[in-house]
Order: sequence, then C-alpha cells, then structure tokens
Amino acid sequence: MRLRRSGAVLAGVLLAASAINVMQIPAQAEIVCYPTHSQTKAYVYCTGTTTRYRATAQCQDPQHGSTGIYYGPLVRSPSTSSLTCPFEGGFQWLIVPPTTYQFA
Repeated sequence: MRLRRSGAVLAGVLLAASAINVMQIPAQAEIVCYPTHSQTKAYVYCTGTTTRYRATAQCQDPQHGSTGIYYGPLVRSPSTSSLTCPFEGGFQWLIVPPTTYQFA
C-alpha cells in the first residue's frame, strides 16, 4: 500500500512539474524575411528576430560579364538592409537574382 501511495505521489509531482515547464516556455516568434530587388539595388526586411541581418546579392558587369557578391549593412529588425551594385568601368552593374540575406 505504501508503495502505491508513494508512486501516486511521485506521478503527481512529475505531472505538476511538467505542467510548470510547459507554462514557462515562451512562444517562439517566427522569423520571416522579405528579400526583393530592383535592377541595381537589393533589399531585405526581417521580422520576428533580434539577430542582426544583411542583404546579399550577386552583381554583374553588363559589358564584360564579371560578377561579384556584395553585402548591405548589418541591421536589426525592424530595419531594412539595402545595397547598390557598383558603378565600375563606366558601367552600372546589375543585380543577378535571387536576392538573399545573412544572419550575423
């Protein structure tokens, strides 16, 4: 009888402890990012995060076909990170889709 009672008490304590743990866990916000671009600029805006992030894009020299990866500044939500492709060799470089982002 004593064994049953202590087992029931132990089960009750475990059940109460698990309920407390479930109530203490905060809901995680979903991180959503919105990358977009125009012909020469790339942008990214993220929500649900406190981590810094930045826009990344591949730009291409339309005359020679050279490409490079470029980065916007690191920002925190609710800010937009943006970058502009360079103007080099007499030509405005263009965005090569897709625009992406990085977390720092």
